[in-house]
Amino acid sequence: MDSEMTVGEYRASVRRFGVLGITLFFGISIPLMGLGLFGAHSTAQSHNWLTKFLASWVRPDLLRPAVFLIFLPVLCAPFILSTWALHWLDRRIGCRCEHCGCSLILRCDPKLIILEEHCPKCGMSVIDLAT
Repeated sequence: MDSEMTVGEYRASVRRFGVLGITLFFGISIPLMGLGLFGAHSTAQSHNWLTKFLASWVRPDLLRPAVFLIFLPVLCAPFILSTWALHWLDRRIGCRCEHCGCSLILRCDPKLIILEEHCPKCGMSVIDLAT
């Protein structure tokens, strides 16, 4: 097929996605995780309705871990959001099989794609080694 990409084009696309993907993932997850940890720490240290409620249910030495368990969804949300952002980035600048639309960067080994020259999902040729 004449619209297959070359090995150099594929490697450049994987490299570009890797740099932007890592920057995007950690640029979202680290600041939001810091905010979540700050919120959990501030809530555990202050006397508010949550700590008063938990004080009647748990021992005083387990109050801080109980607050952090309650904040667990808030602490996991940055990673879920960052993963969604990676999938969004893959749809925007990533390589896709033109036959089935499968991503050739996420959930794929680029070295294996180059060696086998075909899509891991549909088996159609995606890389032209002749050029």
